[in-house]
Amino acid sequence: MKICITGPMSLDLIDHPFDKSRLPVGYPFPPMANFVNAFLRRGHKIFAVTYSPGIDEPIILESENINLYIAKRREKHAARDFFDFEVRQLINFFNSIDVDIISSHWTYEFSLAALRSKHENTTVRIHDYPPLIFRLNPDPYRFIRMLIHYYVSNKAKYLNANSYYLFSMLPNHLRKKTIIIPNFFSNKLLDIELGKKENYLITVSQGFKGHKNIAKGILAFSKIRKSFPNLEYYLVGDQLGEKQEAHEFAKKCGVEEGIRFLGTKTYSETLDLISKARLMLHPSLEESFGMSVLEAMVLGTPVVGGRYSGNIPHLLGQGQYGGICDVSDPTMIADKVIGMLKNENELNELASLARAYAIKNFSESVIIEKFEKYFEGIIND
Repeated sequence: MKICITGPMSLDLIDHPFDKSRLPVGYPFPPMANFVNAFLRRGHKIFAVTYSPGIDEPIILESENINLYIAKRREKHAARDFFDFEVRQLINFFNSIDVDIISSHWTYEFSLAALRSKHENTTVRIHDYPPLIFRLNPDPYRFIRMLIHYYVSNKAKYLNANSYYLFSMLPNHLRKKTIIIPNFFSNKLLDIELGKKENYLITVSQGFKGHKNIAKGILAFSKIRKSFPNLEYYLVGDQLGEKQEAHEFAKKCGVEEGIRFLGTKTYSETLDLISKARLMLHPSLEESFGMSVLEAMVLGTPVVGGRYSGNIPHLLGQGQYGGICDVSDPTMIADKVIGMLKNENELNELASLARAYAIKNFSESVIIEKFEKYFEGIIND
């Protein structure tokens, strides 16, 4: 098939033949790059459409197996006009290519452009539920994105959601045109050697405030460390570096001891840190899927996540493949983590069960086959 895949992408992670040193960063999001790479490995011709800050004009690069189309993204205030500048570039890209289907990701600006292009065979992948995101993080940016979501989700003929949890939040008229295909992990994770664990917990999160709930994880660690005084806590991601929001909060509360504020790392560095951690603490209050949790499961790192945190309890088998608790309460988090760390044999067994479950249900080959059948059905509709 000739497939157009559009959404925010980490361009340096895509398996393309172009000079990566001369390409912009794109819009850092590793799972989209893994999505592109998976279809390339299956022998499809891919037209990858994305955008990037830091470029003067749109970029088009063509090769035998993959073409890249990179629009210019404004670095500030892009949402004020509903991403009109970006959407017009994206529409021009879509209208210039001949493909069997467009697979658009998120119900935001990429899908808005795809649905306004000439292509009828367009499916939109729902990665989150904007009305809930806005309630958890009420600001003008998320309000505008929520409005775009309402337009896109109603206009799209074909929708797919990444979890039953997300599907269950949709109104009935949207469920009727939505199928569930879960996220997957890249085959490359299976090449990472499962080495000896080091004495630290890890949290990976793209943000500190709101539903990311990192503050409760920090407070929980101050209690955990009373039982394990040599244990460290690694914080990886946006606003989790030194002198950033997480660090300032910990200093204000006097609980920074033992915490390493690592901030943003590359995807490969993040995976390496996850694989060596004794346990991943995922304090998020809501996740439509939970990719970092899935990656930890594959890498043999046990996870503690929220009992009421969207798809997390489902991904962890209601506690069968990881620890679950009320992550709104630091004491409950601490009690769960301490209980798991005190029994090394049970912790190792849990990690083995979780890895096997993840490989069986969320591996690249299993999920991509579902997408291929889904796409063929749309093309032949």
